[in-house]
Amino acid sequence: MTDNDKLLTLDETVEFMCDELGYPTSKPALQRKRRNGGGPKFTRVGTRPLYRKSDLRAFVAALPVFETTGQERA
Repeated sequence: MTDNDKLLTLDETVEFMCDELGYPTSKPALQRKRRNGGGPKFTRVGTRPLYRKSDLRAFVAALPVFETTGQERA
């Protein structure tokens, strides 16, 4: 198993996304996105949601990039 395939717990995911990817998030935000959609891919082991580092990197890389705030509304 490579480091990218390592499964992270919710706490580890928040730490990885904030500290290593520079994407500010929280446990409630990830829980909400898991329930409503729009968040990173995840898997479950029993009832525990787990996230792969590769999926988290892909999620952040796919976010839109804007040059001005006016582009957000386009």
